[in-house]
Amino acid sequence: MNISLPVLGKNSGKLLPRDYQLIYPIISEEPHFSTVYSSQRHRRSAPQLRNDLFLNFTAFNQTFQLHLRRNGHFVAPHSFVQYRYYNVSSSTESIEKQCYFKGKVATRRGKAAVSLCDGVNGVLQLEDDDYIFEPAPHHLLSTSYGDTEASHILYRASSSSVQNQYFDSNYTIENNKSDTYYNPSRRKEADLDENQTLPNGSYIYFNPTRTKRATHRKSVKTVETLVVVDKHVYWKHGRNNITTYVLSMFNIVSQLFQESGDAYRIKIVVVGLVILETDEVC
Repeated sequence: MNISLPVLGKNSGKLLPRDYQLIYPIISEEPHFSTVYSSQRHRRSAPQLRNDLFLNFTAFNQTFQLHLRRNGHFVAPHSFVQYRYYNVSSSTESIEKQCYFKGKVATRRGKAAVSLCDGVNGVLQLEDDDYIFEPAPHHLLSTSYGDTEASHILYRASSSSVQNQYFDSNYTIENNKSDTYYNPSRRKEADLDENQTLPNGSYIYFNPTRTKRATHRKSVKTVETLVVVDKHVYWKHGRNNITTYVLSMFNIVSQLFQESGDAYRIKIVVVGLVILETDEVC
């Protein structure tokens, strides 16, 4: 299976997409904005957001209304983030998983995967095109009008000017069964392909598992995933943004796999992130 993925995150330092719109997302508990949350770029605490939310904005002369449900299932209950400096673990933290959502575009036929951890990042899959939205770059905020802290950009994924910058389909999972992070004794392996495609900079070690087949629905196969982020990706996005960046993409990945038309559904579960601040010394 080949999947092209958007490079979400801070857009400063990159060229702006050729065809983009400045948007001001409104987050509410009801479709008609009876209770509204700000979409300003700050890290949210879990109690602020309900399990079901509506996200609304206008762009390209259209109104987009997203009906979202919290998607914390793609992160394991005891997942962790470990930072490594050379061969030593410098710190270990738990993963915030309460700010990731998935759902549908109510005003049009389509699906959405959204992160509300630090501003609004996400992807819309519509019939005519895919759309990407993320916080506006800092140099654009200085010239925009209105509430600059709430400013975001929306652009079409098919725009030729962003294809090479924001999408890449040439990176594959490395299935290394001899690695210490892979424990085949825990469960039987499912019959998944050895190579899949995922974002640049992450080496993914699969621990596939199979659930019991239900007679009235698709069989579900769970893939426990440990993500190793190399130093280049870490320094590009920074310590404050790297976890949100990686998990935002896996929120999208989990949506893509669960909505696949195969005979079975694949459930992606992130068990941990190992972030390399430097090269590992053999």
